[in-house]
Amino acid sequence: MELTWVDLAQPAVAGLAGMLGVYAVESALGALRRSGLCPERWSRDRGRAAAPVR
Repeated sequence: MELTWVDLAQPAVAGLAGMLGVYAVESALGALRRSGLCPERWSRDRGRAAAPVR
């Protein structure tokens, strides 16, 4: 089987597109958190243990 540059580039481009999508979503959610437009459960700090839901 012969590999072409497309066979190598396609997974790399797909991976970069996925990472860019995650970055875009996280920055959009961060903007919503800072503006106070998101629900409280989205505002929890992921570095801490989740507080019990009231």
